[in-house]
Amino acid sequence: MHDLASTILICVALLILTGYAAVRSGYLSAEIRQPLMLFINHISVPALLVNSLIQDRPLTLPEPRMLLAYFIPVTTVFMMHWWALKPRHQATNDSTSQQRRTVLAFGSSYSNIIFLGLPLAVATFGDQVALMIIVFGVTNNLLLLILAELTSNRLKPGQLVQTLRQTLLTPVVIAALVGFLTRLQPLTPPTALVGTIDLLSKTTLPLACFCMGATLATFKIQVQPYPLLLGLFLKNLLLPALVALCCYLLAVDQQHARINVFLAAMPCGFYMYILASRFEQMQLHAIGQIMASSLLSLLVLSWL
Repeated sequence: MHDLASTILICVALLILTGYAAVRSGYLSAEIRQPLMLFINHISVPALLVNSLIQDRPLTLPEPRMLLAYFIPVTTVFMMHWWALKPRHQATNDSTSQQRRTVLAFGSSYSNIIFLGLPLAVATFGDQVALMIIVFGVTNNLLLLILAELTSNRLKPGQLVQTLRQTLLTPVVIAALVGFLTRLQPLTPPTALVGTIDLLSKTTLPLACFCMGATLATFKIQVQPYPLLLGLFLKNLLLPALVALCCYLLAVDQQHARINVFLAAMPCGFYMYILASRFEQMQLHAIGQIMASSLLSLLVLSWL
C-alpha cells in the first residue's frame, strides 16, 4: 500500500508540474483553467463518486469517533489560529481585522478533501471509501464555512440557511445520492452507461492535478512570511499530528486512523482564495499559501 501511495504521489507531483509549466510557459492559455474546473466539479468528480458507489463492493461509513477524531482537531486549529492573531489593542479589532484573521485561520484548517482528497483516497484505499470521504468533505465544508461566517462577524439572518444550501445542494452531494439510490435498486445499469461513467471517473485525478498546477501558474504570489510559516505549520504539520493523537485517544482502528491522517495531510483547498476574495482580504497571500501547502503536503503524504 505504501509503494502504491508513493507512486500516486509522484504522479500527482508531475501532473501539477505539467499544468503549471503548460500555462506558465504560454503553451496553453490561462483561460483553460475555468472550463477545466467546471468539468471537474460538475462532471468528473460526480462520475467518480457514482462509479465508486455502484460497484459491487461493501461501502464504509465513518464511525462517530472517527469523525470526532478529525473535526475536534480541525476546530481546535481554526480557533487557536484565530485567537492567536487577535490584536492586543481592542481598538484595532475591527471587522477588517476579524476577516483577515478568519481567512488565515481558514487556511490553516481547511483540507482539499473533495477536489483532491476524494480521487487520491479512492486510488490509494479503494472504491469502498468513497462514501466515507464524501461525508468528511461535506462536513468539513459545512463546519468551516459556518466558523468563517461566525468569526468574521458577517453572519446575518438567513446566512446560515444559505451556507447549508450552498454546501448540500452541490453536484457532489447529488451524485452521492444518485449513486446510493442506484445501488439500492434491484436493476442492473446498462453496461454502456457504467462504462461511460467509469471512463469519466478516470479523468478526475489527472485533470484535478493538472488544473491545480494551471491555477497556481495563473495568479501572482505575494505572501507575508510569518503568517505563511505559521499557516503551513498548523495546516501541514500540527493538524495531521493532532488528528493522529485524537485517533489514538479515541481508539480509532489503524486503517481508519490512516484515512483520517491522510485527509488531514491534504493541502489547503482553493476555497481559501474564494473566501479571501469574498472578504477582500489576503487574496495574493492565499494563493501563495495554497501553493506552498500543496508542495509541503506532497512531502508529508510521502512520509505517512
